[in-house]
Amino acid sequence: MVNVTAPGYAAEEVFTAVRSVLNTTRLLAMATVSGNGVPWINNAYFAHDDELNLYFLSRPQARHTVNLNETGGSIAVSVADTQQTGDGGRRGLQMEGVCREVTEVDYPYAAAVYRERFPAMPAGLGLYHVSVMAFRLFDEATFGREVWVDGRVQWPRPAFQ
Repeated sequence: MVNVTAPGYAAEEVFTAVRSVLNTTRLLAMATVSGNGVPWINNAYFAHDDELNLYFLSRPQARHTVNLNETGGSIAVSVADTQQTGDGGRRGLQMEGVCREVTEVDYPYAAAVYRERFPAMPAGLGLYHVSVMAFRLFDEATFGREVWVDGRVQWPRPAFQ
């Protein structure tokens, strides 16, 4: 299991809640910024593994992909169920990390993770990997109303360091 730290909270409980949020939705919003500081946001379908690595498909020439290449892969990601009504039981996850196109060596593993969630992988798209480094979690059922849990993913971890 990946080493997650969130001061004041049991690591296992936080890790379980993070994975639960990731398991309940398939769409993320990613924020990037260009080399000259212009922000951009994009939605993508994603898969994840047990080490909190995220994977998504994208065109190499897409604006967010170009931005990632210009800024060393700096990315922010948000995951939340868009069907929530806001009247209790709210859940969501905000993350920051580094994103890179999956290398040829790591492609078989990353593609298997992605195909487990989305069996069809269209041709002509690159497979990208987000290494989550920090997160902010809210899960009212687990931690209470209006409680935000800030955490970090500790290094080293086995996949894609």
